[in-house]
Amino acid sequence: MDGARVACGVGWAAVSIARGYPPTTVDGFDLDELAIKLARANAEDTGVDDRVTFHARDAGNPLLSGQFDLAVIVEALHDMSRPVEVLASVRRLLAPGGT
Repeated sequence: MDGARVACGVGWAAVSIARGYPPTTVDGFDLDELAIKLARANAEDTGVDDRVTFHARDAGNPLLSGQFDLAVIVEALHDMSRPVEVLASVRRLLAPGGT
């Protein structure tokens, strides 16, 4: 399964998903480059950096559409200024049948 972790921050939820579900690969997205740097270090320190990749980019980029089986936002949507638009973008990330 390929998962997207939107607004991933320093990556702990993505790391936990990878640790709990070893066949899964996770791509984490956040606009904060410092958070992404820390997330990459956390993935490496926990030994999941071969299955978890972090990106300092907007997950709403149309080039990402349809690539993921699962998309997750943890403790972030309530802080976003345009949550409805974010949810629509997250939906576009999903492949047919994705959650």
